[in-house]
Amino acid sequence: MVRRVPTDIKGLDDKIGGGFVENSVVLLTGKTGTGKTSFCGSFLYYGALRGLLEVSITTEESENDIREDKKSLCGWDLKRLEE
Repeated sequence: MVRRVPTDIKGLDDKIGGGFVENSVVLLTGKTGTGKTSFCGSFLYYGALRGLLEVSITTEESENDIREDKKSLCGWDLKRLEE
């Protein structure tokens, strides 16, 4: 049986068999404004709350910009989770 990591994104886990395959690498691409950063932020945030160790790589935004964006839009304290 393949183990899965839930995305915690409403409706997505049902569509992809329960989440991403555990220990897999997922590449998310798309045009500007399609929700890539929000998608990754949500996955990383809720995964970190469950104790998962995750990595996100972006070439478009600084770490601080992402932290500030998620804090103001979602109320998430990413810095606390990083520590």
